[in-house]
Amino acid sequence: MTWAQLIHKYTPFTYLVSVADCVVFIYQLVRMSQLTGSAFQTEPYFNPMLGPSTYSQISIGSRFEPCMLPEEYLSWEVLWPCPNSTTTDTQVCSLMELCGLPTDTNDLVGPAQSWRLLSACFLHAGFIHIILNLLLQLTIGREVERLIGTIRYMAIYLLSGISGNLFGVNFAGNGVSSCGASGALFGAIAVNLLLFTLHIDRAKVAHYRLVVGVLVFEIVACLVLGLLPGLDNFAHIGGFISGLLLGITILENPRFIKRDPTRTFALLKSYSNCKTRLFWCWTCLRVVCLALLAAWFIGLGISYRNGGGDCSWCRYLSCLPVNGWCESTELSTTSG
Repeated sequence: MTWAQLIHKYTPFTYLVSVADCVVFIYQLVRMSQLTGSAFQTEPYFNPMLGPSTYSQISIGSRFEPCMLPEEYLSWEVLWPCPNSTTTDTQVCSLMELCGLPTDTNDLVGPAQSWRLLSACFLHAGFIHIILNLLLQLTIGREVERLIGTIRYMAIYLLSGISGNLFGVNFAGNGVSSCGASGALFGAIAVNLLLFTLHIDRAKVAHYRLVVGVLVFEIVACLVLGLLPGLDNFAHIGGFISGLLLGITILENPRFIKRDPTRTFALLKSYSNCKTRLFWCWTCLRVVCLALLAAWFIGLGISYRNGGGDCSWCRYLSCLPVNGWCESTELSTTSG
């Protein structure tokens, strides 16, 4: 068996990133224990995910707008929670201390700590959070990697994770700290849907329509649940958009284009095996999706560099306007 065949069979990226998630989560618990004396947050409120506090997650590398766009917050006459905060009485730190930013404010012009767009993908809010993500990663993610190959799956996973966080830092509430692999996994879910609808032989899938219906229902259900407090729909939506556009761009030609369909997933296939008109139509669609993907990242990147997006209604993509849920995601100079 060749190295390529071994990699294709054992899906190394899925296992590598799962191990990385576990190692980082252990570090989060150790760090939380060092800061507060307990690995789990119980004060000033209980973390239902069974994990470290939001403040310690911010200090390690979660996505948090004030850390990434600090320039507009430095003039605020407020004190911030310290990484070891367990009561509101410990809100006595500067933003630099909370985020680990340089003390020289002259260095804080424009975006800072952009590495959080990636690091947040490997942090988790608690045991429940990481277990749910690992279940998706080791089932759907592993199967997608097996079908499309490690290199393409790695590109989809990482770019989708960054896409979700870039979307969130532009339009989510500025008081939201977000972490987890939701964006990356939603990219994998988007590709999985493409595979089932365009690439896999339907005759070989028992109850094909039911399976596709379940996939669509899972996506819709996750987006609906993303409206509840504590869940980040921006990561879901941003990851799904990136995964869908990138999947159309780099996956092989769909079965309906081929004269002799196979279950291989190589991108470059013999032109003679394709129906000419459909081949060129699909090629045009690839170019359009690649252009849209580039425009998506460039547009969000420019918006991020200019201080974030200006969209008053976008927050409703990740919250329901009831019980003050949407207002609770925003920081103000009266909070302290």
